Amino acid sequence: MATTTLTAGYLSLAEAATYLHVPQSTLRGWARTKGVPYHKPGKELLFRAKDLDAWMNRYRKGLHGMALTRMNE
Repeated sequence: MATTTLTAGYLSLAEAATYLHVPQSTLRGWARTKGVPYHKPGKELLFRAKDLDAWMNRYRKGLHGMALTRMNE
């Protein structure tokens, strides 16, 4: 994976998983099934720390259905 091509302000899957202290496979699954917000400009999933923080706060409060998916900003 070419991390030099990442959009400014975004974390790679590996970086985001480290940020959340979970395995990459867990984060990939959360993005697919639990509404973790991500951006996918090509084949790679990208995440913003502020979106991950907001999602985690909502998820912890039990607002699973209100989580946002595929934020394309």
